[in-house]
Amino acid sequence: MQTAYAATGGAVIGFGIALLTGSDQATPYYLFPYITGLGAYAIAVESMRKNNKTQPFPGDSHKNNWEISFMPQNVYLNSVISQNGFRFKGRTAVLQPVFAASLNF
Repeated sequence: MQTAYAATGGAVIGFGIALLTGSDQATPYYLFPYITGLGAYAIAVESMRKNNKTQPFPGDSHKNNWEISFMPQNVYLNSVISQNGFRFKGRTAVLQPVFAASLNF
């Protein structure tokens, strides 16, 4: 979002500069916003790249390796599957999990 805002802001500034020139030709009205928008986008990307390099990597002590998901919609889905005996490609549909857990290494 930062790059989108920077490019939009640069284009608005460029359009303002083009309005100040008061030219009768159309060239400044698309050239100035293009150049300033592209420049602002490049500056924003470079700034973000430098910020990412300087940020320290979070230690493993602050990292939570477990991810647990609760999916209450599958309770309803499982009751519908078991009542109607749905089939998918000739096989009975498998019941969906209500809880899911994963461990990242």
